[in-house]
Parts: sequence; structure tokens; C-alpha cells
Amino acid sequence: MLQVSEEAELPEDDVICNGLDEFTRKLTEDDARVLVDLLKLAVAGRAGPQASPAITRVLTGLAKENPTVAGMLTELCVTELEDAATDTEAMRSVPQPVVQESSHPYTDDVTLTGVVKIPGAEALRVEFDRQCSTERKHDPLTIMDGSGKVICTRSGREWSDWSTEVRIAGDELRWKFTSDGSVNGWGWRFTVFPLMPCAAPRDLHSDRRLLSRPLVDLPMCLLDSLLPLCTQSVILSRLAASLAMCAQLSSLAPSQRMWALKTLRKIVTTDIGSGLNIKALLSASYSSSSTPAPSRPISPVPQAAISQSLPAPQSLVPPTPQSLAPPAPQSLRGSTESLESSSSLVKPQIEVKQAPEMPLVSLLKGLPEALLRQAEYEDPLVRGGKHLMHSQFFKVLVGLACDLELDSGVGSGEAHKWAWFRRYCVASRVVKSLIDRISLPNGFCADVRKKLSEMLGEGEVLTLEHEDHTLFQHQHDEQLLLWFNRRPEDWTLSWGGSGSIFGWGHNHRGQLGGVEGAKVKLPTPCDTLTALRPVQLIGGEQTLFAVTGDGKVYATGYGAGGRLGIGGVESVSTPTLLESIQHIVIRKVAVNSGGKHCLALTADGDVYSWGEGDDGKLGHGNKSPYDRPRLIETMQGKGVVEIACGGAHSAAITALGELYTWGKGRYGRLGHGDSEDQFRPKLVEELVRYRVIDVACGSGDAQTLCITDDDNVWSWGDGDYGKLGRGGSDGCKVPMRIDGLANQGIIKVECGSQFSVALSMSGSVYTWGKGDYHRLGHGTDDHVRRPRKVTALQGKKVISIATGSLHCVCCTSEGEVYTWGDNDEGQLGDSTTNAIQRPRLVMALQGKKINRVACGSAHTLAWSTSRAVSTGRLPSQVPLEYDLLKEIPLHSLRNRLVLLHHFSDLVCQSISMFDLCETSEEEEGPKVDRLRAIIVSSAKETAFKKAGFI
Repeated sequence: MLQVSEEAELPEDDVICNGLDEFTRKLTEDDARVLVDLLKLAVAGRAGPQASPAITRVLTGLAKENPTVAGMLTELCVTELEDAATDTEAMRSVPQPVVQESSHPYTDDVTLTGVVKIPGAEALRVEFDRQCSTERKHDPLTIMDGSGKVICTRSGREWSDWSTEVRIAGDELRWKFTSDGSVNGWGWRFTVFPLMPCAAPRDLHSDRRLLSRPLVDLPMCLLDSLLPLCTQSVILSRLAASLAMCAQLSSLAPSQRMWALKTLRKIVTTDIGSGLNIKALLSASYSSSSTPAPSRPISPVPQAAISQSLPAPQSLVPPTPQSLAPPAPQSLRGSTESLESSSSLVKPQIEVKQAPEMPLVSLLKGLPEALLRQAEYEDPLVRGGKHLMHSQFFKVLVGLACDLELDSGVGSGEAHKWAWFRRYCVASRVVKSLIDRISLPNGFCADVRKKLSEMLGEGEVLTLEHEDHTLFQHQHDEQLLLWFNRRPEDWTLSWGGSGSIFGWGHNHRGQLGGVEGAKVKLPTPCDTLTALRPVQLIGGEQTLFAVTGDGKVYATGYGAGGRLGIGGVESVSTPTLLESIQHIVIRKVAVNSGGKHCLALTADGDVYSWGEGDDGKLGHGNKSPYDRPRLIETMQGKGVVEIACGGAHSAAITALGELYTWGKGRYGRLGHGDSEDQFRPKLVEELVRYRVIDVACGSGDAQTLCITDDDNVWSWGDGDYGKLGRGGSDGCKVPMRIDGLANQGIIKVECGSQFSVALSMSGSVYTWGKGDYHRLGHGTDDHVRRPRKVTALQGKKVISIATGSLHCVCCTSEGEVYTWGDNDEGQLGDSTTNAIQRPRLVMALQGKKINRVACGSAHTLAWSTSRAVSTGRLPSQVPLEYDLLKEIPLHSLRNRLVLLHHFSDLVCQSISMFDLCETSEEEEGPKVDRLRAIIVSSAKETAFKKAGFI
């Protein structure tokens, strides 16, 4: 056995250049070949611990001084990788997954048992098929370990009943399935993946045998130094293809596959691979034969810095042999949890004629699908706090996709699925811009300019000095953030949202957010709400919610049943942040004016719910209340764009125009053709041929309304008092058109207590349903069974409307506010408690230019989103201690601060996808850690609280 001791290292005094001394510089190409064999033995553990770096140093030094040696070593590395990719002996040695399944559908009144044993496995991982469906509790599948100990029991109709991964220690598992004689279903299928120990069969080989076999560790030692010396496009093409193949080989160790993927990224995204012309490769088409070539799925590597690893996507379906060039590489789509010890299904792949770069093309063309699949799997685990960061595998994938600018081409028709990726790409490019001091991305600059335009006072002109990296260098940014963090009172930064907010009506529980008095009869400024500058206000049963421009939610009012989403509090009288979702960007909150539960819609199209859970209206599969927001898992990935709450049911619209409803089914309010309660969101089948654009849910004996993009309004549910708008009091259990509103350009529908409201594009208001308390605004308390235009608003263009339980409020294009209906709590704002029969101008708000209104059960709000004349003071001067900033205009400092805020928000939203620690200077990807001093503290704190670091 070769022995190279520490004494064999080259003395520093003898090193002349490139790691070579006077002796080693005389080594020839043949000598270098001998050294390669010695290096191969060294990396296999056949020499001392210093042998590998010592020999590597000499070989790389020879390559730098001798182009012939460089070419020989590069060719050797490429050949070694190609041989490793086609090493059938290694492939055969990898134990394969085992599939177990029932018949489909499964048989009644049976008891089935089975055993899976994979010799040599340290543990077994079980993944269930997404189609799994058995009768809950009556037809259970029980998984046991080799000793018969029960590990888990699975049954149910929903994917959430089966989705949790199962791991079993040892190389054996047993299962038992029992069914009764009642309703059955599709059945079950699961795949058992062996988690193998990191064995090293090469330890069993002789030196001669070892030298004859491919060893990926060899190019791992040499290739990084050889890449800058490689100029031949043919060699680079072969190298990229062989790396792509190795990245997909489960017979390789995790570190080897990750090295292959990272090296490939370095080649295709830097000047090294400029000769490859990646864009041309991706647009080319290839002819193929039918000769299969083996390949293996890749898996994500563990996050070393956190000592945690993410599980794999939950299903792994190999493509058919007919899937020719270039399919999305199943190798990526089937990535598993930790590369430490994993095995995957063998995928048939087509050998390509005259296209040696085909593995690279296949991998890159399949990258979007692989990335999306991995994100859909990992994201819930990271969001839920089970893992702090995304897997290293995912980070390499998303970095490669960003470097290839795939964000410009993905997501046609399903943009909601790619919103997170586009945010990451912008953040990554801004990081690079700030580090390298190059031009900022155009889209990022446009967003910052939009924020600034919303901040500027009248007459103030926007300048662009804040984008100038010569004016603002890194040390300037650091001082500016230091000033902001130490003396935040010097700065007033806000954009978007409202001007002054006025509230009135019922305030017994503090639902007006800081206004004094239990019954407020006149519009009163709400200073605490105004300070938040919300982009949305909405009220429920003695509650109020505010959504700010940066996606945070604040709640105030009555907290019974957890309806505020801030825990088990009785009530709060000032807006309180919903901390559990502060790391998530919320675009909208929905709550019925008489409702005790809420929905929140995120920027990514996910939905959270909280509050009372009766009738399953929270959508979590049960009737349990939740006093903090919880993700509705059934709606994940559906790209929700609109949400609505009733008193006992909920609704959501997807980007495709699909309508989902859930909760109490009585009177057919869910639109599924029956009166059954639904504990999880269910598609309204009757409307699948239409595109739904708005929805509203009523309270009590409730109705549901929606608008479709063919200019029709639909209603269903309870029909009492004619609130369905079709002329009678009959209810219906599926959506039916309201003929009186067809082709009227209806753009908004609302539901109060036993009545309905519609707003047209031209600004006309229609009401119908129960008429007492004058809630319809027609001048009488008669019930109205078909939509009727509110004549008192004739000639006015209404732009915003809201309904309370028994009253209404609207505002016009002239900035005027009108109210009508019940007034027992002063909710109409006329200083009395007398009901108003027809819309009446709120005199106290004249001249306020109101363009938004909102209601709760018996409280009302109005505000303006117009630009303020003044946006707050700038500092009078730069403090002496911030000397680098003293020559920069104060308005430019403010603008740069807004830019840094926006940058911080972007980075911190994607922080789990970045490497926070630099492993080496040559590592590809954005070096976020270098910018830690210019990330705004509030954004950083929010991100790390979410991740569990603090």
C-alpha cells in the first residue's frame, strides 16, 4: 500500500511557482500519468491523509505550466466521469425500491398482509401514492417494523391523510390491510425506498482492481483547477454532458452528485462555458433511437450547516420509454430527502444519436418542472418550521435556474406557481448588483420608483441618484442603515395605503382601533389605523382587520373563538399584529360582516384561516377552532386570487376561474347539489365551464353569489325574502343565473344579513332581499325579490360599496359617502341612531375625497388612498458621526433607504433559498452574507423569527 506521510509534503521554501519546486517542475506527461494513478489510490484511502492534496497540488501545477499535461488531465477527468456514468456494475449494486399496492378499487371484507425486506438497508422510507383513498378508520392500512411494532396507520379520502412520510429503522417492514363490507375506494399504493449505509465497496478491491474502475473522486480533486484551462468546446460539451449524467446517478455518493451539479452550474453560467451556447442547445431538436441507457434520479443533499435534510417529493413515477427527447428528467423530479443514503427507481432513458450533449439538454429542459416539484414539496416543510432552510439540492437547482434566466420563460398560464421563483431571481440579481456594484435590475428599480412616487409630496420631483452605485458605495449604505437603526425617529418612511381613516358606529369592543367611546355617531379620525397606512380594511362581527402595503395583518376588537387570529384574547382596542403570519406577504383578508372566522390570501395564492371552526368552515378537515392562522393545505398550489367568508361557509376563486366552497351545506349554499357540510374546499362542478371572477357569501340562512366573466351573476342557497334575485323565495342547491343582472356589467357582489347587493361598472347599485330596517335603500321596508336599482343614487357613479349586517355604505367618484339602513349603533354617521330609508350623504365627510369604504357588523369606515400633500419630514441634517453621507442630498438618502428596505424585503422573503455561509470564494451563487450589514433589521428579524433562528 502506498504511504505518503506529512513529511512528504513540499517544503514551502522549495516552492517556486504553481506549487512546483525545482524537482517537480521537471516531471513529464508520462510522470503525470503515474501521479494520476497514485492520486486515485490516495483518494480511495490507500495512502496517508496528506497524499491526496500533495499530489493534487503537483498535478495542477504541472497543468498550469504545461498545456499538454493540462489537456491530458482534462481528457482523463472527462473520461473518468463518462465511465462512471455508464458503470453498470455500480448501478446493479444499488438496491431498488419496492412497490406494494392493493387492487383498484380494493376488495371488500378482506385482510391482506405483506413483508418487504431489503437486505443491507439501514432504514426504509415509505412514500404513498397521491391516489390513495380508503374509508376512514373502517379500512385501515397498518405499517409495522420487522418486530411487529406498529409504526403508523393510514386511511381516509384526502391526500393529507396519507402524505406524511414514514421511516422505519432496519431493513424490514410489515403491513396489514383490513376492509369491511361498506363503501370502498381506489385503494392504496406505497413505495419502499432503502436508505443504505455509506458503504465503500472499493475498500474490498485490490489496488489493480481499483485503478481499473472509474472513480469520481479523481476529477473532484483536479477539475476545479483545470476548468479555466479548458478552451476546447468539444471537451467542454462532453464534460457538461458527463456531469449532467453523474448528477443523476443514485449509485454515486451524495457529495459526488452535488459536486457534479455545482460544477455543471459553474460551467454553463460563467465564461468557462461560453462556447457551449446553452440557448441554442435548449432550442435544438434531436433524433433518437430506441436503445435505452441507464440513468438514476438525483436527490437533494443535506443542509450541512443546519444538520437537517429535507424529505423527498411524495411520489416518484418513472417516464415511459416513449418519452423521447427531451422529457423533463425524472431524475430531478424524483429527488429524495437526503443524499446520505438513498436509492431511487431506475428510469429508462433513450440513447441519442449524434447528440453527446443530450443528457445536459434533458437535464436543463427538465429543470423548471424539477424545480417546481421540489418547491411544492419543500415549501410547506420550511413554512411550517419543520426545517429551517431549503435543502442544498434545492438551492443549487434554483440558483442554476436563475442563472439561466428561466424566470423569463416559465409560468405561462400559471404565474401564481412561479411567483416565489421570480422573487428569488430578482433578489439574487440585486444581491449580485450590490456586491459587484453593477446596474440594478430594471424591474427592481421600477418597483422602488413606484414606492417613491407614492411617498412624494405634491410638486416634488423624483430623481434617480439612489440607483447610482458610484454615489452610494457599500460603506455609504452601511452608514445609512446604521443611522436609520439608531435614530429611526429621524425618518418617516411609508408608501401606498391610505390617508386619513374615519370610523364610526359600534365600538364596544374597540373594533374601531383606538377611537374613544362605545357608540360613535359621527365619523372620527382613527389615528392608530392611519399610522399603519393600510391597503385594505374589513370588518367582521365586532372585529376589524387591516392589511398593510408590506403584507402584514393587524386586528382589533372582540377576540372570542380566536376570531382575531392573535391567540386566546378576549378583546384588543388597538390594531395588533398577527405575528404568526408576519413572515408571509398577505394581500387580502376576508370576513363576513357578521362572521366569526376569517380567511387570508397570500401573495403566492395560498389561503390561511382562523376563528370559529363550526361546520368545517375553516377548511382543515374538522370543526376545531383555531386562534391563529393555519394554512388550508387543500388549496395549496391552486393559485387562489379571491376569497370570501359567510357566517358559516367560505369560498375561494383560483387563477383559472374555478370556484371552491366549504363549510355548512344547509340549504345548498355550497352549490354542490346537496346540503352536506364540507370540511375541506370542494370544487363547484356546475361552474367548471365558466370563469368565476368574484364571489360573496351570506350569513344566517345564507346565500352565495358569484360573477362569471361572461357578464352573468349567479346565486344559490336559501331563497327566503327573495335574496337569490329570481322572483320567488325558492332556494336552490346549484348555481343559477340571475336574469335581471345579465349583461349589466356587474363587477362586485356583496351579501348582508338576508339581502344582496351588486355594483355595476357604470357605478349603479342594485339591492334585493329582506327589506326591514330599510337595508335595501329603496325607501320602504318591503322585501324585494329581484335586483332593483337604488334610485337615490341615480346620477352618481359609485366606486366602492360595503354591507354591514343591516346597513350599507358606498362612496362615489366625487369622493362623497352615502349610508342607509339600520342605525341603532350610530353606524350611519349622521349623529343619530335613527334608521335611514334611502342613501343619505354623510355630511361630516364632505371634502375628504373618500374613495374606499368598509363595514363590520354595525361599524363603518371610510378613507382615501389619494396622495398626501406632505409625506412627513426629512431629517434636518446629517448627524456628524455619519460623515460619509454629509455631501449627499437628504432626499437622495431617503430614496436610497427605501431602496434598501425593498431589497431587504425581497431577500428576507427568499432567505431560506440562499446559502447564508460562504464555503469558498469560487462557490457559485449570490454571497448574501456579504450584505448582512445593509439588510434592514426589521425585515431580517422577521425572516429569522420565522425560520426559528431567534
